[in-house]
Amino acid sequence: MLNIGPGPDGELDPVAYDRLKEIGNWMKINGEAIYKTRMYKVFGEGDNIRFTQSKDGHTQYIFFFSFPKKPVTLKNLSLRKKCTIKMLGSNATLKYKILPQGVQLIIPEELEKAGKYVWVLKMVQK
Repeated sequence: MLNIGPGPDGELDPVAYDRLKEIGNWMKINGEAIYKTRMYKVFGEGDNIRFTQSKDGHTQYIFFFSFPKKPVTLKNLSLRKKCTIKMLGSNATLKYKILPQGVQLIIPEELEKAGKYVWVLKMVQK
């Protein structure tokens, strides 16, 4: 699954160690969005956005497989007026708007450097 396997000498290629280190670093930041979570009421939106939620349903996670360069409107996301949204790996609190067609998330460009490969937002509903 990770395309990692030993060579004829039984050793892993140095690239495999780099890949495993990158995965470990990503998981240190974003693992909470995977472990002990459940599927949200929908799997995702489009090709590049996926959702999970905590077991109690109070926290949702949004996975972006490419960093959004402009505001994103999510049609399948339920949001209460009192909600805190943060990008994992960052302390910044994100702004959002509840619109008739869904929830619009405003993600500042500078947060792109807070992640790598997949960016994860954590929404805690109160």
